[in-house]
Amino acid sequence: MARPEFGIREAMILALIVACGVLAWRTEAIAKERDDFGRQAIAERQARAATELSLNALKYQVASGQLNSDVHENIIDTKIADAQKRAEELEHQAETLRQEKVREANCVTPKSIRNAEGL
Repeated sequence: MARPEFGIREAMILALIVACGVLAWRTEAIAKERDDFGRQAIAERQARAATELSLNALKYQVASGQLNSDVHENIIDTKIADAQKRAEELEHQAETLRQEKVREANCVTPKSIRNAEGL
C-alpha cells in the first residue's frame, strides 16, 4: 500500500488555492464597496438635483412676486393719475355749472359772495 506523500508540490498547490480564495474574497469586497459608493454618488446627485430644483422654484417665486408687485404699482400709479385728471375735469365742470347757474338765476349776487372761494 502506497502512502500518499505531502510534499512541496502539494503545499504550493494548497497555498495557491488559499491565495486564490483570499483574492476572490477581497475582489468581492472591493466590488461591493464600489457598488456602495456608486449608490451613494447617485443618491447625492439626486439630492443635489432636488436642491437645485427647489432653489430654482424659489428664485422663480421671488421674481414672479417682484414682477407682480411692480405691475401692481404701475397699475395703481396709472389709476391714481387718471383719477386726479378726472377730479380736475369734474372740478372744472362744477365751476362752469356754478357760473352758468348764477347767470341763469338772473339775480343780483353781492360781489363778496361771488368772489368767495368754494361757492
